[in-house]
This record gives sequence, C-alpha cells and structure tokens, in this order.
Amino acid sequence: MIKSLVVYRDGGSIELRGADDFGDYIIWRDTPFKGKNSELKYNGIKVLPGDSLSKKILDHLNFWHSQLSDSDRDGILLVEKQHSSRKDPFKHGKYLVDLYIINNLRNYVMQNYGLSSDHPNQQ
Repeated sequence: MIKSLVVYRDGGSIELRGADDFGDYIIWRDTPFKGKNSELKYNGIKVLPGDSLSKKILDHLNFWHSQLSDSDRDGILLVEKQHSSRKDPFKHGKYLVDLYIINNLRNYVMQNYGLSSDHPNQQ
C-alpha cells in the first residue's frame, strides 16, 4: 500500500512511502534532471545497480503493480499517452497521475537498477 507520494519542485525528485508484506519503506529518487542514473535511496541508503536494495525496491513496486486493477492500468496508459503528446495529464485526475509517476519509478528501477548480468553488483 502506498502511504504517500511527494513530487518535489526541484524538477521531479520523488519520495514514496509505503507498506506491504515486505515491510514499511521509503524510496527516494533524485530529480531526473541530474541525469539518467539519478540517485536512488531505500530507507535512506544509497542504492547501487544490481544490489540487494534494488531487489527490495523492485519487490515493493512489483507487489504494488500486481495489486492494480485493470481500470488503474488503463488509466496509467491514458496518462502516459497524454504526457507523451504534451497534453495536460492532470485531465485524468491526480490519482491516475500519481499511479503513472509510481509506474514510471518502477520502470526506471527495472531499467537502470534491476538485476541482470549487465550489473557487476548483482547478488
């Protein structure tokens, strides 16, 4: 369960607080304007690509994703389409925009921090 999502005005730093079967957690991602691999933290600890903390983050975000309804998943796609066409994504409401942001965080972590043979820190 996502308890809170804060998107900061520094260009998009994200603080996500949640709780699920894996425990309470805080995920932080620095603004994307700092570069492709902006800093990622789990409960205040810096995460490295492929390490055990990146797996914990993916466990949380994949669990969250698995609990989404079909209408929520469809809503994420609607917001993504609005965003990619430079239209106002808030047209669909803050709830769906928040889901879109969390889903983007999940995709970012999978693509840049996920466990794969490309990451020397894989555990």
